[in-house]
Amino acid sequence: MNLKSLTTLFIILFSNSLLAQDHAGVIVKIKGKSELFTQPSKTLSAGQTQKVLFEGLYYSVEPIKLGTKVTPGSVVRTGADAKLRLVYKNGDQVTVGPATSYQIIVGAKKTEDEKSSIKLMYGAIRSVVSKEGPRSGMNVKTRTAAMGVRGTDFFISQRGSSGNTRVAVLRGEVEVKPKDKNDVLNVKSGFTAAVVENKNDIKAEVKQTTQQELISIQKDSLIKTSEAEVDSASDAVKAEIAQLEKKATDVTLNDIKRYDEKLYNKLKTVAVKSVDELNTLSVKKIFKDAPKNQGKISSEDLENLEMDAYEEFFKVQN
Repeated sequence: MNLKSLTTLFIILFSNSLLAQDHAGVIVKIKGKSELFTQPSKTLSAGQTQKVLFEGLYYSVEPIKLGTKVTPGSVVRTGADAKLRLVYKNGDQVTVGPATSYQIIVGAKKTEDEKSSIKLMYGAIRSVVSKEGPRSGMNVKTRTAAMGVRGTDFFISQRGSSGNTRVAVLRGEVEVKPKDKNDVLNVKSGFTAAVVENKNDIKAEVKQTTQQELISIQKDSLIKTSEAEVDSASDAVKAEIAQLEKKATDVTLNDIKRYDEKLYNKLKTVAVKSVDELNTLSVKKIFKDAPKNQGKISSEDLENLEMDAYEEFFKVQN
């Protein structure tokens, strides 16, 4: 290989390395046990045994902890009782619910087919994405639908093996295109699109998000990291997490300002401590005007919510 070829190869590898670093999310909150699948390959090398076959590829596996960096192409998988949140250096955030597996893919260009995208294999995620950031306009794909994120606080779930997809928008707008369909559904704040596969046909509809659905979203959004997990993190990791959480709070506040100036002006008069508070306020506003629940809220649902958040934001009359 000549010098010119070596130089070109170095530039490509260096550029890809910078791209991966720019799009690396950092775990800032975690509850329960989760795993990160890295270094995907189509085949096993001779003698390799420490690999896991997942979705047709072989991965190295490592436990997720505070400060773990998630680079493009890696797969995040949470346990049945686990949740986590990762934040990018610009403040974009993804909260991953229990029993979830998803992958982030980063396109090198901003064409429609090469934008950043999330592949949700199963489970649920809630994400807040800055319209000025590198993930603006990203796509989310499930087994039965493709979503174009136009803004900016949204919750997507694909529960179990059915492949049915639900897309709830808490702020902004998401375009939903059911698989093998030409129609595109525009889902706005306070509404949920349900994409259901039934006997080789896929049907989709948009309805106002119910109170029960909003409580489910709130359950998955709230994460309390254990003291043991915090104590085990280094001072450098704790400092990095503090900076990222501040950035995530700023991004969320700016997003609220874009879509709800009245709420933003109200927030300026109080001391907002965290992203959790802002995300809860977003649910609260929709909750007040949401349709009644289909049946009573179970005691388990109430117990799983932080009581102060429930009392302040979810005063449901049963």
